[in-house]
Amino acid sequence: MDDSDELRDPVEMLGEEFVQRLRSGEKPSINEYVAANPDHAEEIRSLFGTLMALEDLKSHHDEDRWQTPSGETSEEIPETIGDFRVLEMIGRGGMGVVYEAEQESLGRTVAIKVLIDHFSDSPQAVRRFRREAQAAARLQHPNIVAVFGVGQWERKHYYAMQYIAGRSLDRILAELNALRGTDSKGQDADDLGSATNVDDELAAEIAVALKQGRFEPSLAAKKVTAPPSVSKLSPTSPTVGAPSSPAAEVTSSALGETREVASVRLSRDYWRSVAGIGVQAANAMHYAHQQGVLHRDIKPGNLMLDNSGRAWLMDFGLAKLLDEADLTTPGDVVGTLRYMAPEQLEGRATTQTDIYSLGLTLYELLTLRPAFDRAEHYAALLKLKTSTTPPEPRSINPQIPADLQTIVLKAISPDPDHRYATAHEFEEDLQRYLDDVPIKARRTSSWEHLRRWCRRNPAMAALTTSTLLLLVISCFAAVFGYLRESHLRSSAETEKSRAEANLGLAAEAFDTIFRRISVQSPTRSLADSTNASELGETPTPRLSNNDVQILEGLLSFYDRFAEANGDSKRWQYESALAYRKVGEIQQRLGRAHRAQAAFERSIELLKQVPAIEVSSQTPPQLEMASIYQQLGDLAMAADQFDVAYQRFQEASEIIENGDAVWSETPEAQLQLAQAYSAMGKANIFGQVIPLSTTGAKVDADHARQLLSKSIEILERLVRDYPNTGDYRLELARSWEDYGGMMSFAANGRPSSDGVKQAIQLLEELVAEFPQEAEYRRALAWTYAHAAEFSSEELERDPLELLQTARELLVDMPPEYAEQPETREIAARISQHLAERKLDLRELDGLDELLEESQQTIIKLAEDFPYTKRYQFGLARNFYLQAIVAYERGDLNQASGDLEECIANCGLNSGGTIPAFLIHMAAKAQRGLKSIHTALGNNQRAEHAASEEAQLQRQLEQVELPLPPTPLTNDPWRIDRSALGETSSSKP
Repeated sequence: MDDSDELRDPVEMLGEEFVQRLRSGEKPSINEYVAANPDHAEEIRSLFGTLMALEDLKSHHDEDRWQTPSGETSEEIPETIGDFRVLEMIGRGGMGVVYEAEQESLGRTVAIKVLIDHFSDSPQAVRRFRREAQAAARLQHPNIVAVFGVGQWERKHYYAMQYIAGRSLDRILAELNALRGTDSKGQDADDLGSATNVDDELAAEIAVALKQGRFEPSLAAKKVTAPPSVSKLSPTSPTVGAPSSPAAEVTSSALGETREVASVRLSRDYWRSVAGIGVQAANAMHYAHQQGVLHRDIKPGNLMLDNSGRAWLMDFGLAKLLDEADLTTPGDVVGTLRYMAPEQLEGRATTQTDIYSLGLTLYELLTLRPAFDRAEHYAALLKLKTSTTPPEPRSINPQIPADLQTIVLKAISPDPDHRYATAHEFEEDLQRYLDDVPIKARRTSSWEHLRRWCRRNPAMAALTTSTLLLLVISCFAAVFGYLRESHLRSSAETEKSRAEANLGLAAEAFDTIFRRISVQSPTRSLADSTNASELGETPTPRLSNNDVQILEGLLSFYDRFAEANGDSKRWQYESALAYRKVGEIQQRLGRAHRAQAAFERSIELLKQVPAIEVSSQTPPQLEMASIYQQLGDLAMAADQFDVAYQRFQEASEIIENGDAVWSETPEAQLQLAQAYSAMGKANIFGQVIPLSTTGAKVDADHARQLLSKSIEILERLVRDYPNTGDYRLELARSWEDYGGMMSFAANGRPSSDGVKQAIQLLEELVAEFPQEAEYRRALAWTYAHAAEFSSEELERDPLELLQTARELLVDMPPEYAEQPETREIAARISQHLAERKLDLRELDGLDELLEESQQTIIKLAEDFPYTKRYQFGLARNFYLQAIVAYERGDLNQASGDLEECIANCGLNSGGTIPAFLIHMAAKAQRGLKSIHTALGNNQRAEHAASEEAQLQRQLEQVELPLPPTPLTNDPWRIDRSALGETSSSKP
């Protein structure tokens, strides 16, 4: 270090290092420097915050310079990227380039975002890019741009997404200002979005339609003529706000004509159109929050409006997945500074942070100017002046409705506690404005209630003067009485609010602990899935007994707290949800009885909670229906089919008899379809699987009605929500169940029709969403099921299907690979492959296949001892091993395997023994008789013959079909026609 360095201020030197790290693409943490230099903490916080803001300003100007794709680029446009044929570049941002492309395998136009080559060598940049794609891909919502797939081609990292006919709101705002002939009172063009080039015909047309109120919700519902379509559409990246080169070649005279048409004042329909945009964006945002995704960069540039008036939320490049580790260091500032909430500068981001940013975006749409002057806003943020508020919108334009102003000001309150608690509440208030009913953001006076009622009911407003006077007097009397009563209750309400706040903190604490513990479980929902291996993360360990003990201890706390706060319906609701969560954990651990107890306690608490007293997105009744289905699943796993049927029926009746407000929602209808399907399966399994000595037969008509109702509901959901993959997944499962079980119940052999229908649906899903592990797993299972049919029935090669199924499971994310469902599918595939090879007399590789399946099933049977299908799987595995040894001439080994097969059939375990296990044991005894006869062990052969005869007598009492034999060349086959034969098999 030279003398000049020694004389320099150490904070200044640290600041230079901080800026260099920022410019190199790193995300250094201010807290990191504060911790390392505590003596200079105050100076570092003040200086580094300013440096970060200045760098943010510089990066925004740099990014704006790149927004117009017609500008020069240092990167050559590739002809192809993997399966995508590149048509043209349509946008470029700080880290990515967006191309219009054709996906050749599916023949569809997509937008493909490619990480700039410069960042491909940065592991952090690559991780962020993948996280952006994965965050968006887990969200399937009609107002969120869909991501189709993510991949790498040569050195290029990319992801493909939906191609939308629209423009980002920053461009629409620029056009709206051009329409009124102003540049927003001399402000920088950047103040109204990064896109400054307004020579864009599509943006002008959408702006005209918006200004004229053609997107007003009630008009849109009547399908009023949409703006003229254009030949080139904008894709769904926030960096593609600028038009593509061909679209930019619109003459200024044409644009002038478009703008002249719209030279009218902003009308009531415009304000309602803005509110409609807010409703759509808030709904999408709330859905994202429910799925555990914080956007953290809501702004006009990341919201698109298409030419039908639909709003699209896009660019999840800075999103945080709440159930995963963040890619930023605690304390890092993430987002676009001008749209940040005050707390975001401190590195704290919550769902209310997104609400604040959306509020600022709506503010700009209302006022056609930013909420804050850029310099003033940055200064306020850097000094953490949380009391800063923008001018009231009506002070800028008195035409703005007062209710819209109130809603927006509540959303952008500097104090998060004064904002809407959830995006759903934000959406509801905007919808209330559209419905012309009082909003909740402020207390509406009785006179306001009356005025609104009169406006909605003009005929009733024609009352006599005396009646109106009486109504006014009544209103004033009601207000006076209310104020007086409110004054008397103020102290009590304050105490009640404090108590409720304490309850909320306790519930939040439980949820936090639950998330930290339960995230270790390998079982995760579809919305939570991510490929941890691609991010360089290691899979989390499974739950331990200590973890469960912690949760159970918390439950006892919940019980005591609920008892002490018996009048709090909200706390009973929270307690019910807590019990359900612990029940799910117990279920994952294979503790069926404990899971059942937790679920039943949850239902008991939910029954005490009226729906109207719970502020929740999910009504208690729907929670109850879902828990009844979980109880049914537990009973099905234990082969208690009559109990399972009853539980599924209770779930369906709750929804069938529920209030239309919630029972007709897609979520409720999906649950109803699942309940019908489960009832149908329980009805059939309850007769096919257990040994029937009473001559009972399957009520096939009833089962068919239930499964048909499930398919009918799911087909309607798929029709109404074609982009929601989960509905198509459930439809595929229902078709597979319908074709397989109904045909088996009728003639003892499944039909391939339902399986082929399921395969078609699932193959389409996997092609559209190749990153979704749940869809790949479902297709693998269906392929394994399909392998039971002949190539003539399937019109496909079963062996190829099994090999493809095996490949689908190879790259399964670790948390999915460890789930019991995935492990069972892998074992089934190995068994089916072994059966096919046996039929072809190909003995090579059979030992490895059967060893794989055996080890997997043994572990499953240990983890879930109440699930008899695992016992059957193990018995089946030993039976196949016995055939392999028999074919090789190793009779002693074959004998030992058959003994193991019989032992795992559980004939002496007590209770009801499924018919398929008796059938398997009978075949094994026939094999033992044959082998011992060949070995000269006459006594053991006679014993085996006696056991076989006894088992066959039991099978003769079963009037239902016997399970089909998957092997064509099964040496010890027992069909219905073979019952009573005890000496037909020979070595």
